[in-house]
Amino acid sequence: ERLSSLIIWLEDLARLEKKYLMIDRIFNADDLDESYLTTHGFTKFKRDRLSLDLGDYRIHEIRNIGAEQTVPVIKVKPEVYSEAQFKAYEGSVDQILFNSDDSMERLSFVKKMFDGRYGSVLKDASPVFIRDEKVIGASVCTDYKLIKGTRASLLVDIFVRKEYRGKGYAGNLLKMSLNGLKKLGFEECQLWVSEGNPARKIYEKAGFRESGTSEIFYYKKP
Repeated sequence: ERLSSLIIWLEDLARLEKKYLMIDRIFNADDLDESYLTTHGFTKFKRDRLSLDLGDYRIHEIRNIGAEQTVPVIKVKPEVYSEAQFKAYEGSVDQILFNSDDSMERLSFVKKMFDGRYGSVLKDASPVFIRDEKVIGASVCTDYKLIKGTRASLLVDIFVRKEYRGKGYAGNLLKMSLNGLKKLGFEECQLWVSEGNPARKIYEKAGFRESGTSEIFYYKKP
């Protein structure tokens, strides 16, 4: 009964703010709580943290795909990046990570990322592909210290717009970021990948492996 009252209160709050309600696993102390959430419209979401030892990584040649222009992410306006990012994630398993359908909320997230919320953005490891004057894909790495005493980078974001997938852009973005990190002297790169995300195959092909850390939460749209 206490759980029910808490969930109702949180749902009302999320509805007022027009945001998705996300509940961390800390709330579900046992299987009964998890059962309550899933039977009351919540969806379980799981993602794993993957890691790549850059000591074993070798610089890769970048395959020429098309007429795209490559610029560092710091040259792209947050508004332009935010729009391209949402178009890429729309309808995917990761769309829930935006926590809102509001464009200003999404822009706020991008600005925080650019401003260093997840570590300083590494311009030499954060390429953006532009074609026909629009962003078609991007990869953003930061110097976020994930492990004490290790010079590690966090791959905060990587995406390719739907109409450009299957052409090798994602692989090129990842290679350019990893090449950049290697040249900058980073020892490790980590990223989060959601369960069911087909991009996991690209990460594993590049050498990423599970770090043993996962996170689970439950969400419900307003």
